Amino acid sequence: MEDTGSLLNRLNKAKRHSDLESHIDSLDGVASKGYGAYLQKYLAEHDMSVADLSKRALMDRSYCYQIIRGEKHPGRDKIVAIALACGMTLDETQRGLEIASEGILYSRSRRDSVLIYAVNNKLSVVSANALLEQYNETPLF
Repeated sequence: MEDTGSLLNRLNKAKRHSDLESHIDSLDGVASKGYGAYLQKYLAEHDMSVADLSKRALMDRSYCYQIIRGEKHPGRDKIVAIALACGMTLDETQRGLEIASEGILYSRSRRDSVLIYAVNNKLSVVSANALLEQYNETPLF
């Protein structure tokens, strides 16, 4: 699988419509299928059930299934909550945000700094929300 820099380099060199078509055809299947596919793959690789995810993320189980099927497109805070519930690394969290076309966590943002800390320290959603409130920042939900 090509890294993002190589893909961008190839795309920047595209001069014809056929170059673009070739590029699109070569994209990684999971990323091009959306966040639901990314999450489904992650859960399978980490032997985690949707029921476990929904409990840890404090989300309705049917909503989690709808995300995986691509019927619902969670916002940035829901994706971060899912990442916390799954125990994802910061890189995995950022990748999920990128795939969902949501802004990645930015270390110059006060709120995002708290969330980065929460992800890196494997905090629960409840603990992350408490920490956000401690710093007078809006909780995830």
